[in-house]
Amino acid sequence: MAAPGAGARACNASRYERRPSFGLPCEAGSYVGGKMLVQILGWILFGAAILWFVPSYWSSHKKRLHQNYFIAYLLLSDEIRSVQKQAFEDWVRASPATDADALALQAYRAIENVADRLARGNPRDPWSTSSLTGSKALLWQCKRDQP
Repeated sequence: MAAPGAGARACNASRYERRPSFGLPCEAGSYVGGKMLVQILGWILFGAAILWFVPSYWSSHKKRLHQNYFIAYLLLSDEIRSVQKQAFEDWVRASPATDADALALQAYRAIENVADRLARGNPRDPWSTSSLTGSKALLWQCKRDQP
């Protein structure tokens, strides 16, 4: 008759020697490392989720900031607002959308793209400004010029 607990040590050479089997059968159908395999897979999935979440969160945050700068630009500068409004109206009229939902989605994407482009500025012209610095300057000017 086998000693109690002998089945758990069936894969190990001795009581003190521990070799993980990672869920693979050792002898007579006994599985020793099933829990360890599940834990490893869990950590791998957790790591993959973190690697997906952080860049996704950072990208969403940048888009939100770019849109905030763009809105500040539009609210504080009549010249910029009139030019952007005219360009947007021309874009809406030329859009190939077939219904209101498609047009709205295309319009929101176009606004995001314009906000991102303005936030980057012109990389070929080092003296050009971006909406980031421009909106901060317009905000400061508005505060400084108040009566």
